[in-house]
Amino acid sequence: MEIQFARGTPASVTLDTHMRISLEDASWAEDVVVARTEGERLHARYLLDDSRVHLWTAGEHYEFLLEDPRTREFSATATRAGLTTPLPGVVAAVAVEVGQQVAAGDVLMVIEAMKMEHTITAPYAGTVRVIHFARGDRVPEQSELLELTPR
Repeated sequence: MEIQFARGTPASVTLDTHMRISLEDASWAEDVVVARTEGERLHARYLLDDSRVHLWTAGEHYEFLLEDPRTREFSATATRAGLTTPLPGVVAAVAVEVGQQVAAGDVLMVIEAMKMEHTITAPYAGTVRVIHFARGDRVPEQSELLELTPR
C-alpha cells in the first residue's frame, strides 16, 4: 500500500500497485484513523509498533510494514539484460530511444523520488531493446525500467 500526498494531506491510496483509491478526507489522532472515500466513511483503530502498523476495522486485523524509501540506498541493477529500480518514483526524463546504442555509464533515464532526481545509467554497453516507462509515468518499486541487449 502506498499513500500519495497532496499539499501535505493524504490524497489517494494505491494497493498492490494496481488499484488506486481517491481519498476525499483522512485524519488520525491518538489511536484512531478516519477516512472518507467515494462517499463512504471508514473508521479504524491503529497501533504504531516500531516499523509496523496494526490496523483493526470491523473485527478484522491488518498488519503493515512501514518502509521509508529515504532510508534505502537508490541504485539501478542489471537483471536479465534489464534495469530495475528499488524505489518508487516518477520518470523525469528518458534520454534514449529503442534501437539506440549506448556505452557503459551513459544516462538512460532520470527518476524523481522523494523530491530528488536519480540518474539511471547503463551498466554495460548495449542496444536499447525496450523502454517500459515514458516521461511522467509513475514507477512502482522493483519495476523493470528498460531492457538492454549486451553488445
